[in-house]
Amino acid sequence: MRSFIARRPLLATLLIVLSDLPLILFGLYALPIIAPGLPDPARQLILLVGQLLVAAAWLTALGWWREAGFNGPAQWRSLHLYWLPTAGMALFPLLLGVNPGNLAALAPVVVLALLIGFQEEAVYRGLVMRVMAPHGVMRMVLTSAILFGLIHAVGFLLRPPGFVLTQIIASAVGGVGLAALRLRTNTIWPLVLLHAFNDTVQFLAVGGANYSQIPPQLIVLKLTFPLLLCLYGLFLVRDSWLPGLRRRGPALAGR
Repeated sequence: MRSFIARRPLLATLLIVLSDLPLILFGLYALPIIAPGLPDPARQLILLVGQLLVAAAWLTALGWWREAGFNGPAQWRSLHLYWLPTAGMALFPLLLGVNPGNLAALAPVVVLALLIGFQEEAVYRGLVMRVMAPHGVMRMVLTSAILFGLIHAVGFLLRPPGFVLTQIIASAVGGVGLAALRLRTNTIWPLVLLHAFNDTVQFLAVGGANYSQIPPQLIVLKLTFPLLLCLYGLFLVRDSWLPGLRRRGPALAGR
């Protein structure tokens, strides 16, 4: 498999990204027929656990857990670079007027968001970036970001098309910043937590994972913050796209 990845990195990346598509289709269309009385949160949980297991299977089969960023503190670098995304996301609850309510109601939302954060970061900032690592920093960053945006097109099956289009654009643009942070800090753990926090606030703002209500300020935030994150990311990896600047060390552990 590793030799195939080395020879056909783009094809291998698509294979990894789309490997859970049958599972998604099963969860959307077959599972409601097989278990019609199953509540939506339980169905979402089953689907997410399945997707997480697919990502874990790839990381285990390729032996890439550490190279994908699931490593210990001794290998982390420059965590202070998270000041901008952390400060920005800390304002989200205030700007969206989110009220977390009681802890019992909040717990399922947090669990769902953590599963999403772990699975998506493992795939796009872990596996995809590791596959593209030998082919240059900017190709690695842009491939990860573009695919991260496009995979949100699955939302057209479930949510208002205008909001899904916003998600695609925001995920692709903001994905540049997330990939840059992954490279500069040599760890994926903070991204998992930031991703989970972002999704938790968003779920609370829209009334759950079914997006029953979409406040207009959320659309504004989903377009402005990712743009700032993208510009920040381009600054962090400026030595890869601006000529004459000194490189800042290895892009990924194990490269």
